[in-house]
Amino acid sequence: MVNSLRTAMFAGLIGLASQAAQAGVLADSTMRSAIQLGQSNGMPAQEVANGPRCTPEAALQKAKRIGIRKATLVYVRFNSIGVTGQLNGNRIDVKFSREPNCPVLHLD
Repeated sequence: MVNSLRTAMFAGLIGLASQAAQAGVLADSTMRSAIQLGQSNGMPAQEVANGPRCTPEAALQKAKRIGIRKATLVYVRFNSIGVTGQLNGNRIDVKFSREPNCPVLHLD
C-alpha cells in the first residue's frame, strides 16, 4: 500500500514538472516569434530584444548631466560613442557604451 502511494506521488510530481516545462517552452517560443516578426510596438526587432540602444544625442545629454561643459561628439562606433568636453577647466574624453542608459566605459 505504501509502495503504491509512493509510486503515485512520484508519477504526479513528474507530470507536474513536465507541464511546467512545457509552459516555459511555449512562453519562450511565443516571445521568440514576436521578436522574429521584425517589429513590435513600433520598435525594430533588435530593440525589442535588447531594449533601446544608446544614441549619440542621449550620450551628449548624459555627458552634460555628468557636468561636462561644451560636450561635443567625437565618434560613433558599433559598440561605443566618444564625447569630449571640459570638466573643471580641464579637457576630458568620455567613452559611452551603446547599451541602454549609456553606461560610461572610460573617463580620460
